[in-house]
Amino acid sequence: MFNSFDLRAFHFLVKPVADEKLKEVLDNAQKELERYGDISGKQDKYIEIQSGTPHIRINLSELLYAEVYDRKTILHMKDESIEYYGQLSALEELVWKESYRIHRSYLVNMKYVEWYDRTSVRTLGGDTIPIARREYDGFLKAYMEYSRRRIDS
Repeated sequence: MFNSFDLRAFHFLVKPVADEKLKEVLDNAQKELERYGDISGKQDKYIEIQSGTPHIRINLSELLYAEVYDRKTILHMKDESIEYYGQLSALEELVWKESYRIHRSYLVNMKYVEWYDRTSVRTLGGDTIPIARREYDGFLKAYMEYSRRRIDS
């Protein structure tokens, strides 16, 4: 049996479709895309964190890597580093397609990997990050899949 939810249907229209109804549905679909982002995943993702007193909006596409040190998560961005209290696993859930947890203390954005070997990854920012031995095979597989997606898009 046909399962419409597998297709992530936005709205159902019954024929014959009135022009006004079609326009209304298309306008609502456009508003949803603007609100939640393009389903292709190409729109930047943002998080809001509290770093000290101020709340800061972070563009996750500019995240080189994140690390946990002394119970703080440090976001290494293109231009700065931002510290906040939070779990790396929560951040990992938001960026899992673009990143990989190469060590229990490090989450690297694959978009900014300059080179890697069995023991470390170097980011385009110039930082070298250790890879846990048990994570290398998983990282390699995830990086190849990430590269394939970039080529296909």
